[in-house]
This record gives sequence, C-alpha cells and structure tokens, in this order.
Amino acid sequence: MKSRVYIETSVISYYTAKLSKDIRTLSRQETTIDWWEDEMSKFDCFISLAVIEEISKGNQLEAEKRLKASENLPILAEKVEIMTLADKYFSKLNIPEKSKYDTIHIAYASFYEVEYLLSWNMKHISNPRTQSALIDLNLELNLKTPLLITPEALMEIS
Repeated sequence: MKSRVYIETSVISYYTAKLSKDIRTLSRQETTIDWWEDEMSKFDCFISLAVIEEISKGNQLEAEKRLKASENLPILAEKVEIMTLADKYFSKLNIPEKSKYDTIHIAYASFYEVEYLLSWNMKHISNPRTQSALIDLNLELNLKTPLLITPEALMEIS
C-alpha cells in the first residue's frame, strides 16, 4: 500500500513557476520538479478545494499552468469538520490571519489521516515548531498527525 500525501499549494507553485534566478528558490524548484516527475508515482497524492482556490489566484496564465499540473490529482471532499478543525488549529498554532489557509491544509491532512503534508511553506507549515504543536493538539483531539515535510525531505526517505 502506498503512503498518502496531501500536496499543499506551494509545491504546485514551485513545480510550475518560471525558473528563478535566486539560487535557493531555483534549488527548491528543481527539487520539486524531480519529486513531481520521479517520486510522485510512489505515493497516493491528493489536494483539496482549498488548494484549487489558491492556485486559481494571481496571473491567469500562471494559474492555468498550476491548474493543469494538478488536474489529475484527486480532490479530498470538503467537510464541515475540516473547517471546524482548521479553526481550532488557527487558534492554537499561532498562524497569522493572512495565512489562515495554512490551517485548512493542515486540517485536511489530519482529518483524512494522510501520512505526509507536502509543503515548501516552512514559515507556517513544514517546521519543527508547527509539527510539535500539531502533535500535541492532535493527541488531545484523538487525531493522527501527518508529517509536515518538504519535497526534498520526502525524497530522502522514500
């Protein structure tokens, strides 16, 4: 049985964006391309309507690229419980209002018990502080906790 991965918006954005001149961003883009093309098939991957909503924003041509890249990914069903869970995460994980979507992604991954939440958002998602707080909170809520991980880190363990 394949492990399940929830793909957050930043991964799709890095995959489809014009290659950057910034060395750190370029490295992440190349890693994402490698993961998408060589590693993704090792997993059952999912997105949500929250991802679709986010990747639909911005420059129309870039949005179309993001939507095209993700068109074959299964979309997890939206549930009232997910939004309730996202609200709990928002109040406990210290994520700013402007980044509230981040708690929605975490809620989808937790609710659907996926093993990995794949993200390049290290400020609010893929970092030890959020991972630790999420473990504690999900223990209280009797939920499994996904590993909040970057494509680079997932490639290392797959």
